[in-house]
Amino acid sequence: MITKQDLERNFGEVALLDDGSFKFEDRLPGATYFYHARLGADASSHDLLTVSIDVEDDEFSSRLLRASLGFSLSFDALTPAPIANNKYGFEQVIFAPPSYHKFMKGRLDSERSNLFLCVPCFVSEFSGDESVDEFEFMRRSSADALKWNRTIRPKISMRVDNPSTGVSIGSGYALVSFDELVYEVSRLKSGQGFVEVLNFRGTVRDVVAQPDDVFALIRDRDDSRVELLALTELRSQLWEFVIQA
Repeated sequence: MITKQDLERNFGEVALLDDGSFKFEDRLPGATYFYHARLGADASSHDLLTVSIDVEDDEFSSRLLRASLGFSLSFDALTPAPIANNKYGFEQVIFAPPSYHKFMKGRLDSERSNLFLCVPCFVSEFSGDESVDEFEFMRRSSADALKWNRTIRPKISMRVDNPSTGVSIGSGYALVSFDELVYEVSRLKSGQGFVEVLNFRGTVRDVVAQPDDVFALIRDRDDSRVELLALTELRSQLWEFVIQA
């Protein structure tokens, strides 16, 4: 477990807030990391941590820490919990067990065994079943989850086979941004290749190019559920698909 004394030895000023949590920070040349921690009462209790880059928000951090109440947090997987409406637009918080993040490593290695990271997010940004490596990659790269003022960055898994460009992912999927998805779709040629897309729920859409700059959008791998769209219309349809709740 982590104690106030542990925090004071590793950070500058550590403030006790009205809700019983502790507030501290790391000031770096390019950014300030603001931390809020709710420490467990004993070695069997969870320690909870929020981290934000350049956003200091005690009230919202407190709400994230309280969101764990009524939930059994797993040490083996991510635990999502809903949160009330807020100015950032976030819809849930993900509680990541210590094996899923690296905060306090190198500082409190032996004390962080119960430290859960609280990550506020949009529902479409995480599935909740990510592996350790996948979650860490998404938190740092695609979702950029420490930036609370970010726009929505949905989880998108893409498989592409495009003989005209030589791009092929094979039988697996790659995590991509929405702009990367649209770029690969735009490079399809009529009768050559496809792009397959999974949203955060694992629902699938396939895109195949047709003559005259038209694309076939196939729903759930069902050839009877096909819609022919221009690229602008297809882009709108794909965006709705990847963010749908």
